Amino acid sequence: MLDDISASNLSENRFDIVLDRGCYHSICMFNHYEYVASIKRILRPGGTLLLKIMSSEEERFVNYDKFGDKLIQMPYHFEKKQILDLISPHFGIEEIRDSFFYSSVFDPPAKARFLIVRNT
Repeated sequence: MLDDISASNLSENRFDIVLDRGCYHSICMFNHYEYVASIKRILRPGGTLLLKIMSSEEERFVNYDKFGDKLIQMPYHFEKKQILDLISPHFGIEEIRDSFFYSSVFDPPAKARFLIVRNT
C-alpha cells in the first residue's frame, strides 16, 4: 500500500490503529493540518494513533531544509509542551512518554517522544 498522508486516498474510518514512527516530525512544519485531517478521517472514532517523534532532548540528527525563505529543522525535535499543543486540540491524549528510536545504524538510540492518542 502506498499513500501520502498529507493527501491520503485511504477510505474513511478504515483503521483501528495507525502507527507513525517518524513521519510526522518530518512533515509537521508544512503539512500539520493536512496530516491531522487525514489521520482523523482514516482512523475510526475511538481509534488509536501511536505517534513516535524526535525529542528535543536529542542533540544529534539536526539538519535544516530550506522551505521558501525559511530554514526548517528536519526532523523536528519536539518539547513535550509543543507536541501536546499541536495534537491535543484534535485528539484525546492518553499518554506521552520518553522513548527511543532503536536502529542498527546508530548507537546509542535517538531520544524520542511516544504518544498514545485517541480519535475523538
